[in-house]
Amino acid sequence: MPSPDTTAQSADLARYSVTPTDIQSVQKQINNTNCDDRMVRQYIQATGGDLKAAAKRLQATLEWRAQVHPELMTCTACQQLPKSHYMHLVGYDLLSRPVIYSCLEMVTNRSIDDNRRHMISTFEQCIQAMPEGVGQWVWVSDFKGFGMSDCDPRLAKVFLDLSAAHYPERLGLFLVIDAPWIFNTLWRAIAPIVDPHTKKKIRFLPYDVSKKHPEGKTLGASLGQLFDPELTTWLLAEMTENRDKHIGPQKSLDANAYFRSPAAQGHDIRGTSKILQLYSERPQLLRPFLSTN
Repeated sequence: MPSPDTTAQSADLARYSVTPTDIQSVQKQINNTNCDDRMVRQYIQATGGDLKAAAKRLQATLEWRAQVHPELMTCTACQQLPKSHYMHLVGYDLLSRPVIYSCLEMVTNRSIDDNRRHMISTFEQCIQAMPEGVGQWVWVSDFKGFGMSDCDPRLAKVFLDLSAAHYPERLGLFLVIDAPWIFNTLWRAIAPIVDPHTKKKIRFLPYDVSKKHPEGKTLGASLGQLFDPELTTWLLAEMTENRDKHIGPQKSLDANAYFRSPAAQGHDIRGTSKILQLYSERPQLLRPFLSTN
């Protein structure tokens, strides 16, 4: 089995080394006795060991969580129109980190507020699905369908601000698949505000699948360094379907889709067998897809 890519992981290890004393110091500065050590550690790492800044940022997040209750948030846009967004948990990488897949080709709703809400519900789902000892996720972002309307830097800023303020050190790796030349316009606009540490976690991969190279000249091998064979196969099949003008437009993820039995054969758009089994054992993880009514 290929070894997992450790570029982003090594970058994390190079960050400030948090000690138990650091954690205790921050815990004493915040007005919350239920904040776990792992969450405290992430804020200390995000501030490079500045304990006062870590406590201030953590306190702001705890107050935000108490007010907004992101762990209960659902995507109301997708409840009304399942084709609104296409971003969901699909499996785990070789480091047991939850893996998110999204595809712009499948998105019909580009509202900043609606996308922010969907993003939060997905992040919260990933946190709940993390195995013990895991604190990050991997995001595979398929840029098929990226156009001029996506060059608005506000949505990218929503992700950056949200991650920095309330989900620091949660992103382990961000894979950008098939970014078109026009993406350079957006990148030039947001690059100055992207944290240097976050930049190290971004990797660009081509979609180079063809009849001659069904797994791509480089794509399949690159994915195979990060994911097990099942998830690698799932991602390749998903990207291929989303580029098919007959199959792609027919796809959507609604609440009913998640309560179906696992597909007997072929590609299941919900994710790998491990994720489907997880939903079966822990149906509360389906909250992002459930109606609030």
